[in-house]
Amino acid sequence: MLKVGIVGLGRLGGTHANIIAALPDAKLTAVYDPKPEAAQLGKEKYGMAIMGSAQELVNSPEVDAVCVASPTYCHIEAVLPALQAGKPVFCEKPVCRTWAEAEQMLAAEAKSKSRVAVGFVRRFHPGQQKFVELVRDGLVGRLRFCNVDLVVGVFKRLPGDWFADFQLSGGVILDMLAHHLDLLNWSFGAPARVYCESLLLDPSLPEPNDYASATLTYKNNVICNILCGWQRFGRSANCYEIYGDNGSLTYSWGAKHIVHFPKGGEKQEIAFEATDESPYATEIKSWLACIAAGTPPKVTLQDGVDSLRIALAMITSSQEKRLIHL
Repeated sequence: MLKVGIVGLGRLGGTHANIIAALPDAKLTAVYDPKPEAAQLGKEKYGMAIMGSAQELVNSPEVDAVCVASPTYCHIEAVLPALQAGKPVFCEKPVCRTWAEAEQMLAAEAKSKSRVAVGFVRRFHPGQQKFVELVRDGLVGRLRFCNVDLVVGVFKRLPGDWFADFQLSGGVILDMLAHHLDLLNWSFGAPARVYCESLLLDPSLPEPNDYASATLTYKNNVICNILCGWQRFGRSANCYEIYGDNGSLTYSWGAKHIVHFPKGGEKQEIAFEATDESPYATEIKSWLACIAAGTPPKVTLQDGVDSLRIALAMITSSQEKRLIHL
Protein backbone atom coordinates (compact mmCIF):
# COMPACT_ATOMS: atom_id res chain seq x y z
CA MET A 1 0.00 0.00 0.00
CA LEU A 2 1.64 3.22 -1.18
CA LYS A 3 1.03 6.15 1.16
CA VAL A 4 0.51 9.39 -0.76
CA GLY A 5 0.65 12.96 0.48
CA ILE A 6 -0.92 15.84 -1.47
CA VAL A 7 0.39 19.39 -1.58
CA GLY A 8 -2.42 21.67 -2.72
CA LEU A 9 -6.04 20.54 -2.53
CA GLY A 10 -7.66 22.90 -4.99
CA ARG A 11 -9.35 21.93 -8.26
CA LEU A 12 -6.70 19.54 -9.59
CA GLY A 13 -5.55 18.46 -6.15
CA GLY A 14 -9.13 17.44 -5.42
CA THR A 15 -9.33 15.60 -8.75
CA HIS A 16 -6.18 13.62 -7.98
CA ALA A 17 -7.28 12.96 -4.41
CA ASN A 18 -10.58 11.46 -5.60
CA ILE A 19 -8.72 9.19 -7.99
CA ILE A 20 -6.12 8.02 -5.46
CA ALA A 21 -8.75 7.44 -2.77
CA ALA A 22 -10.56 4.99 -5.05
CA LEU A 23 -7.48 2.86 -5.79
CA PRO A 24 -6.88 -0.37 -3.86
CA ASP A 25 -3.08 -0.10 -3.81
CA ALA A 26 -2.75 3.51 -2.59
CA LYS A 27 -3.81 5.49 0.45
CA LEU A 28 -4.05 9.22 1.07
CA THR A 29 -2.24 9.98 4.31
CA ALA A 30 -1.29 13.66 4.50
CA VAL A 31 -2.24 17.05 3.07
CA TYR A 32 -0.68 20.49 3.05
CA ASP A 33 -2.63 23.49 1.85
CA PRO A 34 -2.15 27.00 3.27
CA LYS A 35 -5.91 27.49 3.06
CA PRO A 36 -7.27 25.98 6.31
CA GLU A 37 -10.62 25.09 4.76
CA ALA A 38 -8.92 23.07 2.00
CA ALA A 39 -6.71 21.19 4.46
CA GLN A 40 -9.71 20.53 6.70
CA LEU A 41 -11.59 19.08 3.75
CA GLY A 42 -8.70 16.68 3.18
CA LYS A 43 -8.93 15.53 6.76
CA GLU A 44 -12.70 15.16 6.82
CA LYS A 45 -13.20 13.63 3.37
CA TYR A 46 -10.12 11.42 3.06
CA GLY A 47 -8.80 11.05 6.59
CA MET A 48 -5.53 12.79 5.73
CA ALA A 49 -3.36 14.28 8.45
CA ILE A 50 -2.97 18.05 8.11
CA MET A 51 0.64 19.19 7.75
CA GLY A 52 2.00 22.66 8.47
CA SER A 53 4.23 22.89 5.38
CA ALA A 54 5.27 21.05 2.25
CA GLN A 55 8.55 20.18 3.97
CA GLU A 56 6.73 18.63 6.94
CA LEU A 57 4.57 16.56 4.60
CA VAL A 58 7.57 15.31 2.66
CA ASN A 59 9.43 14.38 5.86
CA SER A 60 6.51 12.42 7.29
CA PRO A 61 7.15 8.67 7.62
CA GLU A 62 3.51 8.27 6.61
CA VAL A 63 4.26 9.61 3.12
CA ASP A 64 5.91 7.41 0.48
CA ALA A 65 5.12 9.56 -2.57
CA VAL A 66 4.10 13.17 -3.10
CA CYS A 67 1.44 14.63 -5.42
CA VAL A 68 2.07 18.34 -6.04
CA ALA A 69 -0.97 20.33 -7.18
CA SER A 70 -0.22 23.69 -5.60
CA PRO A 71 0.02 26.92 -7.64
CA THR A 72 2.80 26.91 -10.22
CA TYR A 73 5.09 29.27 -8.34
CA CYS A 74 4.88 27.01 -5.25
CA HIS A 75 5.79 23.70 -6.93
CA ILE A 76 9.47 23.91 -6.10
CA GLU A 77 8.67 24.11 -2.36
CA ALA A 78 7.50 20.50 -2.49
CA VAL A 79 9.42 19.02 -5.43
CA LEU A 80 12.91 19.79 -4.15
CA PRO A 81 12.52 18.35 -0.63
CA ALA A 82 10.71 15.30 -2.01
CA LEU A 83 13.59 14.56 -4.37
CA GLN A 84 16.10 15.17 -1.61
CA ALA A 85 14.18 12.70 0.56
CA GLY A 86 14.15 10.15 -2.27
CA LYS A 87 10.38 10.16 -2.60
CA PRO A 88 8.73 9.94 -6.05
CA VAL A 89 6.79 12.99 -7.19
CA PHE A 90 3.83 13.71 -9.40
CA CYS A 91 3.91 17.42 -10.27
CA GLU A 92 1.19 19.28 -12.09
CA LYS A 93 2.10 21.32 -15.14
CA PRO A 94 3.73 23.73 -15.72
CA VAL A 95 6.49 22.18 -13.70
CA CYS A 96 7.64 25.53 -12.27
CA ARG A 97 7.59 29.28 -12.92
CA THR A 98 11.24 30.14 -13.75
CA TRP A 99 14.21 28.68 -15.53
CA ALA A 100 16.31 28.88 -12.34
CA GLU A 101 13.75 26.69 -10.60
CA ALA A 102 13.82 24.22 -13.50
CA GLU A 103 17.60 23.92 -13.21
CA GLN A 104 17.30 23.32 -9.47
CA MET A 105 14.77 20.57 -10.06
CA LEU A 106 16.88 18.86 -12.72
CA ALA A 107 19.96 18.98 -10.50
CA ALA A 108 18.02 17.57 -7.53
CA GLU A 109 16.53 14.77 -9.62
CA ALA A 110 19.98 13.83 -10.96
CA LYS A 111 21.14 13.26 -7.36
CA SER A 112 17.96 11.51 -6.22
CA LYS A 113 16.94 7.88 -6.32
CA SER A 114 13.44 9.03 -7.26
CA ARG A 115 11.92 10.72 -10.29
CA VAL A 116 9.34 13.37 -11.13
CA ALA A 117 6.29 12.63 -13.28
CA VAL A 118 4.68 15.69 -14.87
CA GLY A 119 0.93 16.11 -15.31
CA PHE A 120 0.59 16.50 -19.06
CA VAL A 121 -2.77 14.77 -19.01
CA ARG A 122 -3.34 15.06 -22.76
CA ARG A 123 -0.69 12.43 -23.37
CA PHE A 124 -2.97 9.94 -21.63
CA HIS A 125 -6.04 10.61 -23.75
CA PRO A 126 -6.63 7.90 -26.40
CA GLY A 127 -7.62 10.47 -29.02
CA GLN A 128 -4.43 12.46 -28.60
CA GLN A 129 -2.37 9.26 -28.51
CA LYS A 130 -3.95 8.08 -31.77
CA PHE A 131 -3.37 11.48 -33.35
CA VAL A 132 0.37 11.39 -32.61
CA GLU A 133 0.56 7.75 -33.73
CA LEU A 134 -0.96 8.64 -37.11
CA VAL A 135 1.46 11.53 -37.55
CA ARG A 136 4.47 9.38 -36.70
CA ASP A 137 3.25 6.59 -39.00
CA GLY A 138 3.35 9.03 -41.91
CA LEU A 139 -0.35 9.14 -42.78
CA VAL A 140 -0.13 12.73 -44.01
CA GLY A 141 3.35 12.35 -45.48
CA ARG A 142 6.14 14.81 -44.97
CA LEU A 143 5.07 17.28 -42.32
CA ARG A 144 4.82 20.95 -43.30
CA PHE A 145 2.96 22.95 -40.67
CA CYS A 146 0.48 22.75 -37.83
CA ASN A 147 -2.06 25.01 -36.14
CA VAL A 148 -2.97 25.21 -32.47
CA ASP A 149 -6.27 26.99 -31.74
CA LEU A 150 -6.63 27.18 -27.97
CA VAL A 151 -8.99 29.92 -26.80
CA VAL A 152 -11.12 30.02 -23.67
CA GLY A 153 -14.02 32.46 -23.89
CA VAL A 154 -15.18 32.12 -20.28
CA PHE A 155 -12.15 33.28 -18.26
CA LYS A 156 -13.44 34.55 -14.91
CA ARG A 157 -10.33 35.15 -12.80
CA LEU A 158 -10.16 38.51 -11.04
CA PRO A 159 -7.38 40.67 -9.54
CA GLY A 160 -6.05 39.04 -6.39
CA ASP A 161 -6.30 35.55 -7.91
CA TRP A 162 -2.84 34.13 -8.61
CA PHE A 163 -4.01 33.03 -12.07
CA ALA A 164 -4.60 36.69 -12.91
CA ASP A 165 -1.07 37.68 -11.84
CA PHE A 166 1.45 37.25 -14.66
CA GLN A 167 4.43 37.09 -12.31
CA LEU A 168 2.87 34.13 -10.50
CA SER A 169 1.12 32.21 -13.27
CA GLY A 170 3.05 33.15 -16.42
CA GLY A 171 -0.25 33.91 -18.10
CA VAL A 172 -1.87 31.88 -20.82
CA ILE A 173 1.51 31.03 -22.38
CA LEU A 174 3.03 29.29 -19.40
CA ASP A 175 -0.13 27.85 -17.94
CA MET A 176 -2.64 26.70 -20.54
CA LEU A 177 -0.33 26.44 -23.54
CA ALA A 178 2.10 24.21 -21.61
CA HIS A 179 0.01 21.20 -22.69
CA HIS A 180 0.24 21.94 -26.39
CA LEU A 181 3.91 22.87 -26.29
CA ASP A 182 4.48 19.40 -24.85
CA LEU A 183 2.34 17.85 -27.60
CA LEU A 184 4.35 19.70 -30.25
CA ASN A 185 7.60 18.42 -28.75
CA TRP A 186 6.12 14.93 -28.58
CA SER A 187 5.16 15.13 -32.24
CA PHE A 188 8.12 16.94 -33.79
CA GLY A 189 11.17 16.75 -31.52
CA ALA A 190 13.28 19.79 -30.68
CA PRO A 191 12.32 23.35 -31.67
CA ALA A 192 14.70 25.80 -33.33
CA ARG A 193 13.19 29.27 -32.96
CA VAL A 194 10.10 31.19 -31.86
CA TYR A 195 8.49 34.58 -32.29
CA CYS A 196 5.56 35.69 -30.16
CA GLU A 197 3.27 38.64 -29.49
CA SER A 198 1.19 38.56 -26.31
CA LEU A 199 -0.84 40.66 -23.87
CA LEU A 200 1.08 39.01 -21.00
CA LEU A 201 -1.89 39.57 -18.68
CA ASP A 202 -1.33 43.32 -18.93
CA PRO A 203 -2.53 44.79 -15.59
CA SER A 204 -3.60 48.02 -17.34
CA LEU A 205 -6.47 46.16 -19.01
CA PRO A 206 -9.91 46.78 -17.45
CA GLU A 207 -10.26 43.08 -16.55
CA PRO A 208 -7.75 40.20 -16.51
CA ASN A 209 -7.49 38.52 -19.89
CA ASP A 210 -4.62 37.29 -22.01
CA TYR A 211 -3.77 36.44 -25.61
CA ALA A 212 -0.75 35.06 -27.40
CA SER A 213 0.03 34.60 -31.08
CA ALA A 214 3.24 32.78 -31.96
CA THR A 215 5.12 31.06 -34.73
CA LEU A 216 7.30 28.20 -33.61
CA THR A 217 9.65 26.47 -36.07
CA TYR A 218 11.08 23.05 -35.31
CA LYS A 219 14.45 21.67 -36.33
CA ASN A 220 12.71 19.45 -38.89
CA ASN A 221 11.32 22.69 -40.44
CA VAL A 222 7.72 22.12 -39.35
CA ILE A 223 6.09 25.53 -38.80
CA CYS A 224 3.67 25.75 -35.89
CA ASN A 225 1.13 28.58 -35.74
CA ILE A 226 -0.24 29.12 -32.25
CA LEU A 227 -3.29 31.11 -31.15
CA CYS A 228 -4.03 30.99 -27.45
CA GLY A 229 -6.21 33.12 -25.22
CA TRP A 230 -7.97 33.64 -21.92
CA GLN A 231 -10.93 35.83 -22.86
CA ARG A 232 -14.08 36.83 -21.00
CA PHE A 233 -16.49 36.40 -23.94
CA GLY A 234 -16.59 34.94 -27.42
CA ARG A 235 -15.93 31.46 -28.68
CA SER A 236 -13.89 28.67 -27.10
CA ALA A 237 -11.72 26.27 -29.06
CA ASN A 238 -9.28 23.46 -28.34
CA CYS A 239 -8.05 22.26 -31.71
CA TYR A 240 -4.77 20.79 -32.94
CA GLU A 241 -4.20 20.18 -36.67
CA ILE A 242 -1.26 19.06 -38.78
CA TYR A 243 -0.74 19.38 -42.54
CA GLY A 244 1.61 17.28 -44.63
CA ASP A 245 2.21 16.68 -48.30
CA ASN A 246 -0.46 13.97 -48.40
CA GLY A 247 -3.23 15.52 -46.33
CA SER A 248 -4.16 16.83 -42.91
CA LEU A 249 -5.26 15.62 -39.48
CA THR A 250 -7.38 17.55 -36.99
CA TYR A 251 -8.30 16.70 -33.43
CA SER A 252 -10.46 18.78 -31.11
CA TRP A 253 -10.23 17.92 -27.44
CA GLY A 254 -13.24 15.81 -26.43
CA ALA A 255 -14.17 14.81 -29.99
CA LYS A 256 -14.89 11.14 -30.66
CA HIS A 257 -13.02 11.04 -33.98
CA ILE A 258 -9.90 12.40 -35.61
CA VAL A 259 -10.69 14.18 -38.87
CA HIS A 260 -8.53 13.20 -41.86
CA PHE A 261 -8.51 15.07 -45.16
CA PRO A 262 -6.40 12.97 -47.55
CA LYS A 263 -4.95 14.83 -50.49
CA GLY A 264 -7.36 14.46 -53.40
CA GLY A 265 -9.85 12.49 -51.31
CA GLU A 266 -12.95 12.90 -49.21
CA LYS A 267 -13.08 13.81 -45.56
CA GLN A 268 -12.70 10.80 -43.27
CA GLU A 269 -13.32 10.24 -39.57
CA ILE A 270 -10.76 8.03 -37.87
CA ALA A 271 -11.97 6.28 -34.74
CA PHE A 272 -9.81 5.51 -31.75
CA GLU A 273 -10.33 3.12 -28.86
CA ALA A 274 -12.34 5.18 -26.41
CA THR A 275 -12.52 4.53 -22.70
CA ASP A 276 -14.81 5.63 -19.91
CA GLU A 277 -11.78 6.27 -17.70
CA SER A 278 -10.75 9.88 -17.24
CA PRO A 279 -7.26 10.67 -18.60
CA TYR A 280 -6.55 12.13 -15.15
CA ALA A 281 -7.15 8.68 -13.68
CA THR A 282 -5.02 7.06 -16.38
CA GLU A 283 -2.06 9.36 -15.68
CA ILE A 284 -2.23 8.84 -11.90
CA LYS A 285 -2.46 5.07 -12.34
CA SER A 286 0.51 5.23 -14.71
CA TRP A 287 2.53 7.18 -12.13
CA LEU A 288 1.76 4.69 -9.37
CA ALA A 289 2.46 1.71 -11.66
CA CYS A 290 5.87 3.13 -12.56
CA ILE A 291 6.69 3.59 -8.87
CA ALA A 292 5.69 -0.03 -8.17
CA ALA A 293 7.75 -1.31 -11.10
CA GLY A 294 10.74 0.92 -10.39
CA THR A 295 10.62 2.34 -13.91
CA PRO A 296 10.82 5.98 -15.10
CA PRO A 297 7.50 7.84 -15.42
CA LYS A 298 5.86 8.03 -18.83
CA VAL A 299 6.09 11.83 -18.80
CA THR A 300 9.31 13.00 -17.25
CA LEU A 301 10.70 16.09 -15.56
CA GLN A 302 12.74 16.72 -18.71
CA ASP A 303 9.50 16.76 -20.73
CA GLY A 304 8.16 19.39 -18.34
CA VAL A 305 11.33 21.45 -18.60
CA ASP A 306 11.32 21.23 -22.40
CA SER A 307 7.79 22.67 -22.49
CA LEU A 308 8.75 25.37 -19.98
CA ARG A 309 11.76 26.35 -22.08
CA ILE A 310 9.58 27.15 -25.08
CA ALA A 311 7.01 29.02 -22.99
CA LEU A 312 9.69 31.20 -21.41
CA ALA A 313 11.18 31.85 -24.86
CA MET A 314 7.74 32.95 -26.08
CA ILE A 315 7.44 35.31 -23.12
CA THR A 316 10.89 36.77 -23.77
CA SER A 317 10.09 37.16 -27.46
CA SER A 318 6.91 39.07 -26.64
CA GLN A 319 8.63 41.28 -24.07
CA GLU A 320 11.63 42.09 -26.24
CA LYS A 321 9.89 42.02 -29.64
CA ARG A 322 12.46 39.73 -31.22
CA LEU A 323 12.99 36.26 -32.64
CA ILE A 324 14.35 33.80 -30.06
CA HIS A 325 16.67 30.98 -31.12
CA LEU A 326 16.37 27.93 -28.91
